[in-house]
Amino acid sequence: ERFEKIDKLAARGKNIDIPEGDRPRLERFKAAWAMAIVYRADAQYEEFLALELPDDLDFYFGDGRDSGDPVRERAYRDEIMKREASIKQLAIFVDRKARLGQAAGKHYAEVKQTGSAEWMLVGAARTASLYQLFADQLDRAKLPARVRSAGQVEAYCKAMAKYAQPIADQAI
Repeated sequence: ERFEKIDKLAARGKNIDIPEGDRPRLERFKAAWAMAIVYRADAQYEEFLALELPDDLDFYFGDGRDSGDPVRERAYRDEIMKREASIKQLAIFVDRKARLGQAAGKHYAEVKQTGSAEWMLVGAARTASLYQLFADQLDRAKLPARVRSAGQVEAYCKAMAKYAQPIADQAI
């Protein structure tokens, strides 16, 4: 709350009286303002980090379709249903995590208005790390317990990579 108040006051220029020739004081002011913005964004960054990947995803489906074997065909239908539910669950997670990351990134970008070079670098680094951590979370996700076969592992890794690579590209 305190950082929000500092940010609002500084953005409006209200009650700020820094003599023109007092460069050190101006730089300290810029740094304090920028720090307030970064610390506010860090609260969103923490929320972003806390959001965990669902742990029961399964993207595999076998070749039991039209096999003539009712047991295999039923297993195939179950696999398709699990896969569709997992795709939906992953999409919801990615969307929510992306929104949290974008909100934090937007606030880190606001540091530019302060003119504090040091804190602009902090904001840029945090923004890049948001995307990199997000991509790493998908790329290095622990395999769910029910993912056992080579086909399941391959399907899981492909599904994660589909989302991870575009996010990693944004970190660069």
